Amino acid sequence: MMNESALLSSYAITLAAAALIPGPGMTGLMFKTLNQNSRKGFKMLAGLITGDLIFLSIALWGLSWIGTVFNGLFSHLLIAICSLYLLYLAYTLWRMPALQAHNSAQPESAADYVDGLLLTLSNPKTISFYLALLPAILGTTQLELHLLLLIPAITLLTLLAAGSLYIAGAAQMQRWAHHPFIQRALLKGTALIITAFAFSMIYPEIQPLLMRYSTGQ
Repeated sequence: MMNESALLSSYAITLAAAALIPGPGMTGLMFKTLNQNSRKGFKMLAGLITGDLIFLSIALWGLSWIGTVFNGLFSHLLIAICSLYLLYLAYTLWRMPALQAHNSAQPESAADYVDGLLLTLSNPKTISFYLALLPAILGTTQLELHLLLLIPAITLLTLLAAGSLYIAGAAQMQRWAHHPFIQRALLKGTALIITAFAFSMIYPEIQPLLMRYSTGQ
């Protein structure tokens, strides 16, 4: 029981630290709340958490083979595709007009949820955590049923708490975020953060090719 408690505590702490470190998901969540409202922020958070639970399910039910898959050619291709999507998202945010970013008259739809889901599914940081780091924390043997139920519950509560902190902080800053200049700064700042994150993920993939090219010269 002590070993299980230590295992779950280690997982919860690692997940909380990873969630609180700003990445594309939490940055997008903060931006959504700043330029729209908390309700849309929580809808996007629901999409972000759904994406995490999808990757968690893949990892939990395939720990014996996920390390092999992730270390192969598939992982390099997946990271490249995800990084390209993040670059496209950054380009879209950079070009987005300030007035488009804040429109309180927007009708309610599932778009905010889908935005969060797609952002998580294309986030190399999330993919790396669940498909590479998670097996290192939990091991590669099949877990017992009660752990398979506890871990998703811990994941849900941890991500909900971390996302709520971002939403609450963004909601407190809303009073000055409605100015067009501030909106443009937020859009471009978010775009730059996502761009930097995408390049930080894709650079290790292309670094061997660059070194080989420079050596060949």
